[in-house]
Amino acid sequence: MKTLRMYAASDDLIEVKGIEGADEYTANMRDNSPFMATFEVRSESEDASIEIHIVYTGSWAFAVTPKDGPEYPAWAMRRTWGTIVDYSETLEVFVPDDAIIRRSR
Repeated sequence: MKTLRMYAASDDLIEVKGIEGADEYTANMRDNSPFMATFEVRSESEDASIEIHIVYTGSWAFAVTPKDGPEYPAWAMRRTWGTIVDYSETLEVFVPDDAIIRRSR
């Protein structure tokens, strides 16, 4: 089991840590949409995935949805506010060892 950790580190930077594909990503700040990026997290061993939508409205938050079908994978999540950066939620998802993340939008 690995821990995917996501939080924002500035006005336009999303930090992703803990699994394959993790990196620093620049948010889409070009239009007036509050939706800054979407990531897919997938595990081949469990044939399961989620999407994580990054939302910015002066503070950063994360919306998580199932990617394939109506059910969430059995991956525990923890959400905290201001623990790493005071204006960002920190999202932790406890994923299988083979989980990968990629930016999809």
